[in-house]
Amino acid sequence: FVDAIKSVVRDQFRPRTLTDLLGGRPLRLGLNLTQPWLFESHPDSSIDQSRGLVPELCSYLETFLRCPIEAAPVAFNRHVEKLRRGEIDIFGPMLAIPHAPSNILFSLPVNRIGISALMRLRDTAGISPLAQPATFEDLRNPDYRIAVIKDSRAHLIANTRLNRSNSNIIICDTVDEGLDRVLLKGVPQPAHIFICNSMNTYTLSRAHKKELRPLFDDKATMIDICDNSFAVRPDWPEALPSINQALSFIMNSGGFAKRSQELVQRYAPGIFGVTVEPSLAAPAANSA
Repeated sequence: FVDAIKSVVRDQFRPRTLTDLLGGRPLRLGLNLTQPWLFESHPDSSIDQSRGLVPELCSYLETFLRCPIEAAPVAFNRHVEKLRRGEIDIFGPMLAIPHAPSNILFSLPVNRIGISALMRLRDTAGISPLAQPATFEDLRNPDYRIAVIKDSRAHLIANTRLNRSNSNIIICDTVDEGLDRVLLKGVPQPAHIFICNSMNTYTLSRAHKKELRPLFDDKATMIDICDNSFAVRPDWPEALPSINQALSFIMNSGGFAKRSQELVQRYAPGIFGVTVEPSLAAPAANSA
């Protein structure tokens, strides 16, 4: 009887492994499609979810973690609820959120990406024309209408560094919605400024040169430089060491980090995206 009790207590307090957490099922990975440069494209320019840096990374993770990975796209505005409900186990890559109020965990980074902004050039009904801000702190001026993606690093920055409540910013569900706010005439809740990652700033400003101006878009003026990591469900702290070990191994072998840097530089040459070696980087802030 005593031996049985000892066995139960030992099992109860033994740290759970990723194998224990999965219970024989695949690891469910939500793909973040708001970073299209991490995927290859179809001939019609749509994202090819089966090819590119992220699918390759998923394949390496599957091998290293010794478990099948079930990867499927998840809308960015739903990743928090899906992680908290356990409908997915990890999501990303995405810009890590320090002290996330959702208590979501973050892995070591795959690379690092800046935060910049886009500014409307055309006047439109509903908002007053404003001069280009000279510094990021100028955006504390409440006259600037600012759009951000829900639960993104830019959302956190608007709440904290700009001291704006959610009622004083325009919270968007997608990059396309944020783009519409600063691009289109007659759109509900137009914005002067859309804060987003620097890769999107670069590509969207090039695609809409006459309508949008990039702001804070070089390394000297960037709003922030952020870890691009995988978000892990908040009730899985035991899984984080295995995931970090796998990422560290992958990023330090086989030239994966070099390919990541080459891809980023090809997509936005010379400015955006700074690859780091996860084994040498401090872990991203994990929870509140």
